[in-house]
Amino acid sequence: MKKLNFFLALLSLLSGIAGVQGQEIPDKEKSNSPAIVSLEGQQDKSMAMVTYIANEGFLIQTSNGKMLVDALFGGIKGRWCEQPDDSLLNLIINGQPSFDNIDVVLVSHYHVDHFNEKMVTEFMVKNPKTILFCPDQVNQLLKKNSSYPQFSERVRTIHYTQHKDTSFVTGDIQIRAMTMNHGAYLEKDTITGELKDLHKDVENIAYLIKTNGCTFFHGGDASIKAFENFKEAFHESEKVDFAFLDRVFMQPAGMKVISELIKPEKLIFMHIEPSRVEYYKNVVKDFPEIFIFSKPLESVVFQKHSF
Repeated sequence: MKKLNFFLALLSLLSGIAGVQGQEIPDKEKSNSPAIVSLEGQQDKSMAMVTYIANEGFLIQTSNGKMLVDALFGGIKGRWCEQPDDSLLNLIINGQPSFDNIDVVLVSHYHVDHFNEKMVTEFMVKNPKTILFCPDQVNQLLKKNSSYPQFSERVRTIHYTQHKDTSFVTGDIQIRAMTMNHGAYLEKDTITGELKDLHKDVENIAYLIKTNGCTFFHGGDASIKAFENFKEAFHESEKVDFAFLDRVFMQPAGMKVISELIKPEKLIFMHIEPSRVEYYKNVVKDFPEIFIFSKPLESVVFQKHSF
């Protein structure tokens, strides 16, 4: 934790690091995909594995279950965000190893770099044991699909104004779903000249997941200015092993949230433009508690006694 605190202090001095916009880069011929790794068959039950899918999408595995977060999306034009290719999506949707027996799918919000209604619908139809957690805006989009009745009973909808902090239990997995303001996207009104936040009404859900003695926090696109949101969510007794946070949390306001409230043992920065990944990886290269993934299906395995 000492190194992580030092890293946070260092990053707080780096002005504007997260504000740089990525440049579009041309599609390159894909190299062979990394092998998919699984915890299945492992004798050591203290292990946890995080596998990167794309952008803010991850597969989280422990001996108690498998969880997909913001992993079912794609078909986006351009290279402004990392996205899973068709072959990876087919593995996930069809429940192929290591994407078989997924216990839980969590969606933070409806933006196209986090969620695709047709992909989620197909996945839920083909994986009849999976439970889906999502904000109501996502659920409303899913309802438009004719196949929705086939999985509607397995959808746990978070109503943004009613369920500010709701706890669920499914099998051996405990989930807290917390409403957290989406980061702002300001655009000037061409008539009034007034700056408007285009993301003001986006329902963003952050998830705190506990299973097998591990605690994972995924913030979705939570705003770095939502200090009070985080203050309500995290108390002294809440210990976070892994925090998944948008790269904007490298800014001083985000550092304050991380160091004073979340206090994670391991930190994963996500939502990084493909053209900027190597830059960010270089920034964190001397800090083993910090992870930035650069390729889909990269995995990191942890043992609980190591954090």
